[in-house]
Amino acid sequence: MLNREQVRPVGLDIGTTAVKLIELSGSAPNYELETIALVSLTDIEEHATASARAVSMILESNSLGTDHVATSVCGSNVAVRDLRFPKLDPKEVQGAVWYEGSQVIAFDINDAYVDYTVIGDSAGESAKMEVLFVAAMKPEVDAKTRVAEAAGLEPRLVGVDMLVLLDALMMKSDIPETVALLDIGAKSTGIGIARAGSPPFVRDLEIAGNAYT
Repeated sequence: MLNREQVRPVGLDIGTTAVKLIELSGSAPNYELETIALVSLTDIEEHATASARAVSMILESNSLGTDHVATSVCGSNVAVRDLRFPKLDPKEVQGAVWYEGSQVIAFDINDAYVDYTVIGDSAGESAKMEVLFVAAMKPEVDAKTRVAEAAGLEPRLVGVDMLVLLDALMMKSDIPETVALLDIGAKSTGIGIARAGSPPFVRDLEIAGNAYT
């Protein structure tokens, strides 16, 4: 059992039709499941109100080891892209990513939270660098964090659904060289394809379970 100084990872999934929470103990890769909860959302209340009420119901029934949580976003207001540049000085990377990223997303980059990481950096005369670029509309992210805060939780990390799932899968040692994931939700379907050493391909389609049911 962890002591109070050791923070258990807590994940909060605020979906279209349900809110789900999971709490783990231990450390990677040997986590153990401590808490799992799911509360369905009603169609009567506004989504943010219903989501906050669902989170509060979960917290009333479960005692968590921390109020720090991670959550995630997906859909058309989130973009994950692979950007390629000539070899750049570290001071030039941010400006290049901001400019190039603004050209490849379907919304205004000034209205988005942006993050990136250099994932490939070659040497030689034809040196190039690969950058994984992520942008998410601020209202999309803020809506999720407000729900958590309304229930007394502190959001410490906001990820992208499919990137988080791919990261978890790629930690396993017995997987094929190339893996693909399909996450069918209520409003959107996430597609993720990854290979060790290469940038992942991630896309969200605005057609999912609701379209069929």
